[in-house]
Amino acid sequence: MKSIFKDINCGAVYARGVYAEIINDFKKQLDKLLIFEGFEPLWLPSLIKTQVFHPQNVDSSHRDGFLVHAACLPFFEHELEFTNGKYFGVNRVHRLEPLRTADSETRLECFEVFEVIITGDEEFVDVTYESTKDLLQSFIENFLGVSSDWYEAGDSFIDDNIKKEELKLHTDDMEFAIMSGNKHGTFFTKKSNKVSCCFGIGIERILKAKKELDKRL
Repeated sequence: MKSIFKDINCGAVYARGVYAEIINDFKKQLDKLLIFEGFEPLWLPSLIKTQVFHPQNVDSSHRDGFLVHAACLPFFEHELEFTNGKYFGVNRVHRLEPLRTADSETRLECFEVFEVIITGDEEFVDVTYESTKDLLQSFIENFLGVSSDWYEAGDSFIDDNIKKEELKLHTDDMEFAIMSGNKHGTFFTKKSNKVSCCFGIGIERILKAKKELDKRL
């Protein structure tokens, strides 16, 4: 079976064969792990009713919704209470990416994100953030067979006062971010006096890492 993985210069990735199977395997294995750990699954739409400002927002021509630039936004639009909870799902996001080059496979304008969301009391969210951070890092390292480390991100998810971290893969000749960890504070949950955070794993970045690592075998 012929396998294809390529950026077709339209800001998105196309995959077929083995590389498409890698995406499905990654999702299935992580689904199974998170359900075992007590996370609740979500089905996340790519449109929201009220646009959340972001400089990379894509103007859409849809009559009843706006394309999301972040995978977690529909969750916070549809949920009304934010009791202690752990959730996960996959969403496709759209961004105007100013740092994207013509053949970039890490700066895409349409890409899928495996999203993990945590809400609730501050203590619950802080403790669960740290344990989930370790859980996801361990899963990614085992799936890819490569080490990684967390770094403070050079940009912010909401504003400069709210923490954002990035998990970067390390090999002899490859280093790039594959997941972000974002603490929201009360930005999305202020009406309920709760806090939230999220982790976003770039699925196409998982695929790119696997492709690059396979070249060395």
